Amino acid sequence: MPRTVHAGSFFSTRQRAREAIRAVGPRREKVMEYLGKK
Repeated sequence: MPRTVHAGSFFSTRQRAREAIRAVGPRREKVMEYLGKK
């Protein structure tokens, strides 16, 4: 994956990840595992 990432894109992805984790709740570990694979 490319090293150079626009700050806006990075924070956008981070926010989406946070929202996903919040939505999943107890299945947080599964989400983290999924994010780790990307």
